[in-house]
Amino acid sequence: MRRLTRRERALAVICGALLVAVVLVQGIAKPLRERLAEIDRNLLQQKDIINRAQAATLDLYAVETDIETLAARRRAFIITGEAVPEMMRKVEKAAEETQIGQVNIRPLGREEQEGLMRHRMQLEVKESFLPLKNFLYHLEEGEPALIIDRIAVDAETKVSDIVRATVFISAYSLPAGETK
Repeated sequence: MRRLTRRERALAVICGALLVAVVLVQGIAKPLRERLAEIDRNLLQQKDIINRAQAATLDLYAVETDIETLAARRRAFIITGEAVPEMMRKVEKAAEETQIGQVNIRPLGREEQEGLMRHRMQLEVKESFLPLKNFLYHLEEGEPALIIDRIAVDAETKVSDIVRATVFISAYSLPAGETK
């Protein structure tokens, strides 16, 4: 075998270098680039999962806050002790604070509703409109809050500001033996 000339050796080195470059690109760089692209896709998916989990966590905190708020509101509407006397005390106190004259109170009974006992009353009031409005406000404020279900108002006369109001209220209590 004869020795390669300088030119042939240079050509062989260039061809070898090209062959090594092609092998590196096809065998190492291209799979590496594909693997990096796959890692990027996985990273984006993981970020999306994390973002959704964070949003769900924030939603959970909001729901937890809402539950606490609703539980506090529920406690505000539940009468402890004997419901009817407690309702009557609340009506009498509201009448006294708003300087309403006479309030006729008539209990209408009770019924179980969604795991609570609903107690109903009918109130008859004859008073001018502004004290009546304040009276209704006082019924619903504070704890236990009474719920105004319905109001019927009739004018006493055409020239008088005195009205006759029939107010239906209700309150809730826990069934016997349960606590808040």
